[in-house]
Amino acid sequence: MKIDIQKVTTLNESKKASKRDMYDQLQSLQDEYDRENPVPTMPETLGLTKLEVVSKTDEEIESQAKEELRPEVDEKIADKKASVEREISKIEDEKIANEKNSDAHISAIEEDADEDKKEARLNAVDKGVANSSIPDSVSEEIDTLKDMDVQAEIDKLTIKQETLDAEIDTYQEELDKALDNYEIRYAQEVQNHIDKLKAQLKDTNDKIIKYNNEIDKKESAYQAERAKFQEQQKQLKAEQEAYEAEHGYSGYKKDNYERRYTVALSYYDDLPKATALEELERDESLKQYLGLYYDRLRYYLMMKK
Repeated sequence: MKIDIQKVTTLNESKKASKRDMYDQLQSLQDEYDRENPVPTMPETLGLTKLEVVSKTDEEIESQAKEELRPEVDEKIADKKASVEREISKIEDEKIANEKNSDAHISAIEEDADEDKKEARLNAVDKGVANSSIPDSVSEEIDTLKDMDVQAEIDKLTIKQETLDAEIDTYQEELDKALDNYEIRYAQEVQNHIDKLKAQLKDTNDKIIKYNNEIDKKESAYQAERAKFQEQQKQLKAEQEAYEAEHGYSGYKKDNYERRYTVALSYYDDLPKATALEELERDESLKQYLGLYYDRLRYYLMMKK
């Protein structure tokens, strides 16, 4: 007898589809039952979140302290520099003014000397001694006096400028000293701030540890309560199963499982007896779906002709 491979394949595929359909219906009835009869449960944990202890190295704390304090110090330094630079700028302007005034005085001295020499030559002409040595002698005397006045003006300017340079040096020394003091105070304040940050960090972590310990206590108490609850549920389930094994299902549960039985029977009843029993024996998951009705289905199939 020739076997129609295509027909056999088609029948096997149809059988698989029918079985999938059976399980889809059984799962739908299981979902319906679970919605109507939710199992009392307790979450695995309270779901409380622990806080992480803040960890910082000494280098990180020092860096934080410096970063927090440095802007204020830099601002003071900038203000001090600006103040000193303004004063020095005023002095530099005064020095420039002194030089201009001195140059003007020297120019005036030289102009006066030139005028005096012109006047001396005219006088010599008037007196008829223009060709004598007198005009030259007078001119030399005027130049000598001019040079003395110019040198006096230069010496006067030098004294003024040196005095102003000394003031600039004083301001610069004052600035250098102020900057040094700022840095010294900054170093002291950084150390004080480091101690403060370490104390704050310790206080924060002490609070975190205390909080985490409280969570551990609550979680431990909850787990003890949950274990007790689970044991009670386990005992209630065993009692219910024992009762149902003796008296059967009742109410909605009975109705739901009878519909499951009808779905399973519809599939297995269409199979040859031997095939149905063989599949049933292999189908462990069906026991979960049918409960007490599994043995009923098995007995039905065994009694089937």
